[in-house]
Amino acid sequence: MLLRPSDAKELCTLVTYEQVEGIDLALTPDGQTLYFSDYGLGACGSIFVVSIRGGRVRTFLSGGYAPTVSPDGRSLAYNASHSCGDRRHRFVVREIASGKEREWLGTWEGGYGNPTWAPDARFLVIAKAGSDSARHFLLDTRKDGPLDGKLWPPIDEDDPPTVNGTALSNPGVTLGGFALRPFKNAVAFGIFYSDEQAGEAHPILEMDLGSGKVRTLVKSGSSPHDFDPTGMHLLYRGLGTGYELFRLSDGRSISLGKGFYDAAW
Repeated sequence: MLLRPSDAKELCTLVTYEQVEGIDLALTPDGQTLYFSDYGLGACGSIFVVSIRGGRVRTFLSGGYAPTVSPDGRSLAYNASHSCGDRRHRFVVREIASGKEREWLGTWEGGYGNPTWAPDARFLVIAKAGSDSARHFLLDTRKDGPLDGKLWPPIDEDDPPTVNGTALSNPGVTLGGFALRPFKNAVAFGIFYSDEQAGEAHPILEMDLGSGKVRTLVKSGSSPHDFDPTGMHLLYRGLGTGYELFRLSDGRSISLGKGFYDAAW
């Protein structure tokens, strides 16, 4: 559905579908087209595309989930791991205009997170998850090779930024999802701790990719979804039982309602 962000008023319903385990939304940079997936673990999910203005829904591809559109709007990346009976870890980038695809396979038994585009449309960010930590790596979409490239965001291992006295390079710190702030060389991401020394804090942070400095946006949250086109407002999911959507504006968090799994401007 479409919500008016000022007061969370429901303007209209774009599409209705059967509830599944996870819905991932991906909006094109021009804000006119929305991609979303229906996926249940082990199922053969599909990615759909809907026009914001026209409301017409069609199937974009089968056998994938967790779509994400590149910053230049030319490509769509998605996760095809363990889909349609294929037990492999597989990530795909599809050129929207031509339909040409390129894929990468992963062998890490700990599993991988869903892809997210880096500020440069050439690179994807993919999490390589372990039993007690997770690290994100850049995947160069123009090259063949392994999923785990350079560590991202870039963290100085000799002088890593800290949160609540714990270094972000600590093996007990698990990074969450990412949201890129328009017009700034900065990225917001969630923190999930498994280290007992870190306490119960689950902040959403923002890192300046130029200086490496980190500041806290939300003291207790879950995962950032998306900045608005101006880069002034952030949609994020709250921490706790169920799903609650918040808008962060001028340092203030405003609840937009419960029951929302994902959101995009």
